[in-house]
Amino acid sequence: MYIISQTLPDLVKMRRTIPPPYPGENMDQYAKFKVEAQKRIDTSNFTLYLKDTLIIPDYKYFPNFPDTEFSGLPKALVSDTLKASPINFDKLRLPFELLKEKPAFKNWNSLSYSFLGYASYSRIIFSNDFNKACFYFELHCGLLCGFGNVYYCEKKDGHWVIFREVPIWIS
Repeated sequence: MYIISQTLPDLVKMRRTIPPPYPGENMDQYAKFKVEAQKRIDTSNFTLYLKDTLIIPDYKYFPNFPDTEFSGLPKALVSDTLKASPINFDKLRLPFELLKEKPAFKNWNSLSYSFLGYASYSRIIFSNDFNKACFYFELHCGLLCGFGNVYYCEKKDGHWVIFREVPIWIS
Protein backbone atom coordinates (compact mmCIF):
# COMPACT_ATOMS: atom_id res chain seq x y z
CA MET A 1 0.00 0.00 0.00
CA TYR A 2 2.96 2.32 0.42
CA ILE A 3 3.36 2.58 -3.34
CA ILE A 4 -0.24 3.83 -3.65
CA SER A 5 0.24 6.35 -0.83
CA GLN A 6 3.47 7.59 -2.37
CA THR A 7 2.36 7.81 -6.02
CA LEU A 8 -1.33 8.78 -5.92
CA PRO A 9 -0.72 12.47 -5.02
CA ASP A 10 1.52 12.81 -8.12
CA LEU A 11 -1.01 11.01 -10.31
CA VAL A 12 -3.84 13.42 -9.49
CA LYS A 13 -1.81 16.65 -9.28
CA MET A 14 -2.87 17.73 -12.76
CA ARG A 15 -6.35 18.43 -11.38
CA ARG A 16 -4.83 20.97 -8.98
CA THR A 17 -2.82 22.94 -11.53
CA ILE A 18 -3.85 26.10 -13.32
CA PRO A 19 -4.04 25.78 -17.09
CA PRO A 20 -1.82 28.07 -19.19
CA PRO A 21 -3.42 30.97 -21.06
CA TYR A 22 -4.81 30.20 -24.47
CA PRO A 23 -3.28 32.02 -27.46
CA GLY A 24 -4.54 35.59 -27.69
CA GLU A 25 -5.98 35.65 -24.16
CA ASN A 26 -5.94 38.99 -22.35
CA MET A 27 -2.98 38.61 -19.97
CA ASP A 28 -4.43 41.00 -17.35
CA GLN A 29 -7.60 38.90 -17.16
CA TYR A 30 -5.53 35.72 -17.07
CA ALA A 31 -3.40 37.09 -14.20
CA LYS A 32 -6.58 37.81 -12.17
CA PHE A 33 -7.97 34.38 -13.00
CA LYS A 34 -4.70 32.74 -11.96
CA VAL A 35 -4.67 34.50 -8.56
CA GLU A 36 -8.30 33.54 -7.86
CA ALA A 37 -7.80 29.98 -9.07
CA GLN A 38 -4.70 29.55 -6.91
CA LYS A 39 -6.63 30.84 -3.87
CA ARG A 40 -9.35 28.30 -4.57
CA ILE A 41 -6.80 25.50 -4.92
CA ASP A 42 -4.96 26.51 -1.75
CA THR A 43 -8.12 26.63 0.36
CA SER A 44 -9.90 23.51 -0.94
CA ASN A 45 -10.01 20.19 0.86
CA PHE A 46 -9.77 17.83 -2.08
CA THR A 47 -11.61 14.53 -2.24
CA LEU A 48 -11.18 11.52 -4.50
CA TYR A 49 -13.10 8.31 -4.95
CA LEU A 50 -10.60 5.44 -5.25
CA LYS A 51 -12.21 2.23 -6.43
CA ASP A 52 -11.83 -0.26 -3.59
CA THR A 53 -10.57 -3.08 -5.79
CA LEU A 54 -7.36 -3.40 -7.76
CA ILE A 55 -8.76 -3.67 -11.27
CA ILE A 56 -7.72 -5.97 -14.08
CA PRO A 57 -7.69 -3.67 -17.12
CA ASP A 58 -8.63 -4.70 -20.64
CA TYR A 59 -5.20 -5.47 -22.07
CA LYS A 60 -6.27 -5.71 -25.72
CA TYR A 61 -5.75 -1.94 -25.92
CA PHE A 62 -2.22 -2.04 -24.56
CA PRO A 63 0.73 -1.62 -26.90
CA ASN A 64 3.88 -3.71 -26.62
CA PHE A 65 5.83 -2.08 -23.84
CA PRO A 66 9.57 -1.55 -23.99
CA ASP A 67 11.11 -3.87 -21.44
CA THR A 68 14.72 -2.96 -20.91
CA GLU A 69 15.21 -1.83 -17.33
CA PHE A 70 12.12 -3.42 -15.82
CA SER A 71 13.00 -7.09 -16.42
CA GLY A 72 9.68 -8.58 -17.42
CA LEU A 73 7.34 -6.43 -15.33
CA PRO A 74 5.32 -5.07 -18.29
CA LYS A 75 4.82 -8.59 -19.62
CA ALA A 76 3.73 -9.76 -16.17
CA LEU A 77 1.30 -6.82 -15.94
CA VAL A 78 -0.25 -7.65 -19.30
CA SER A 79 -0.53 -11.36 -18.50
CA ASP A 80 -1.86 -10.89 -14.96
CA THR A 81 -4.79 -13.26 -14.54
CA LEU A 82 -5.16 -13.17 -10.77
CA LYS A 83 -8.49 -12.08 -9.35
CA ALA A 84 -8.79 -8.45 -8.36
CA SER A 85 -8.03 -7.90 -4.70
CA PRO A 86 -9.21 -5.25 -2.23
CA ILE A 87 -7.20 -2.17 -1.30
CA ASN A 88 -6.53 -1.71 2.41
CA PHE A 89 -7.64 1.90 2.84
CA ASP A 90 -6.51 1.99 6.48
CA LYS A 91 -2.88 1.88 5.34
CA LEU A 92 -3.15 4.77 2.87
CA ARG A 93 -1.80 8.16 3.96
CA LEU A 94 -2.81 10.86 1.49
CA PRO A 95 -2.98 14.68 1.40
CA PHE A 96 -6.68 14.55 0.50
CA GLU A 97 -9.79 12.70 1.61
CA LEU A 98 -10.78 9.40 0.02
CA LEU A 99 -14.51 8.88 -0.43
CA LYS A 100 -15.83 5.45 0.58
CA GLU A 101 -18.50 5.46 -2.13
CA LYS A 102 -18.60 6.80 -5.66
CA PRO A 103 -20.68 9.99 -5.60
CA ALA A 104 -24.06 9.75 -7.30
CA PHE A 105 -24.39 12.53 -9.85
CA LYS A 106 -26.03 13.21 -13.18
CA ASN A 107 -23.33 15.49 -14.54
CA TRP A 108 -19.84 16.56 -13.58
CA ASN A 109 -20.84 20.22 -13.25
CA SER A 110 -23.02 19.37 -10.25
CA LEU A 111 -19.96 18.27 -8.26
CA SER A 112 -17.87 20.42 -5.98
CA TYR A 113 -14.67 21.92 -7.38
CA SER A 114 -12.77 20.01 -4.71
CA PHE A 115 -13.81 16.61 -6.12
CA LEU A 116 -10.76 15.37 -8.05
CA GLY A 117 -12.59 12.49 -9.75
CA TYR A 118 -12.54 8.75 -9.41
CA ALA A 119 -9.53 6.55 -9.88
CA SER A 120 -8.55 2.90 -10.24
CA TYR A 121 -5.27 1.00 -9.91
CA SER A 122 -4.41 -2.35 -11.42
CA ARG A 123 -2.60 -4.98 -9.45
CA ILE A 124 0.94 -3.73 -8.85
CA ILE A 125 3.69 -5.96 -10.28
CA PHE A 126 6.99 -5.84 -8.37
CA SER A 127 10.50 -6.91 -9.34
CA ASN A 128 12.06 -9.78 -7.38
CA ASP A 129 14.04 -7.34 -5.21
CA PHE A 130 10.96 -5.08 -4.68
CA ASN A 131 12.82 -2.00 -5.94
CA LYS A 132 10.90 -1.63 -9.21
CA ALA A 133 7.19 -1.79 -9.95
CA CYS A 134 4.75 -1.47 -12.82
CA PHE A 135 1.01 -0.72 -12.69
CA TYR A 136 -1.90 0.67 -14.68
CA PHE A 137 -3.77 3.70 -13.30
CA GLU A 138 -6.79 5.56 -14.62
CA LEU A 139 -8.41 8.78 -13.44
CA HIS A 140 -11.80 10.05 -14.57
CA CYS A 141 -12.00 13.75 -13.76
CA GLY A 142 -14.85 15.07 -15.90
CA LEU A 143 -17.09 14.48 -18.87
CA LEU A 144 -14.17 14.91 -21.27
CA CYS A 145 -11.39 14.64 -18.73
CA GLY A 146 -9.50 11.51 -17.91
CA PHE A 147 -6.57 9.28 -18.73
CA GLY A 148 -5.23 5.77 -18.35
CA ASN A 149 -1.47 5.16 -18.19
CA VAL A 150 0.99 2.44 -17.31
CA TYR A 151 3.53 3.63 -14.74
CA TYR A 152 7.03 2.38 -14.06
CA CYS A 153 8.24 3.16 -10.54
CA GLU A 154 11.50 2.77 -8.66
CA LYS A 155 12.23 2.86 -4.97
CA LYS A 156 14.70 5.67 -4.22
CA ASP A 157 15.88 6.16 -0.64
CA GLY A 158 12.91 4.15 0.63
CA HIS A 159 10.33 6.19 -1.32
CA TRP A 160 8.48 5.13 -4.47
CA VAL A 161 8.88 7.55 -7.39
CA ILE A 162 7.40 7.45 -10.87
CA PHE A 163 10.18 6.74 -13.34
CA ARG A 164 8.20 6.70 -16.60
CA GLU A 165 4.62 6.75 -17.83
CA VAL A 166 3.20 5.18 -20.98
CA PRO A 167 -0.12 6.76 -22.08
CA ILE A 168 -2.83 4.26 -23.03
CA TRP A 169 -5.80 6.60 -23.47
CA ILE A 170 -6.72 10.24 -22.80
CA SER A 171 -9.93 12.25 -22.97
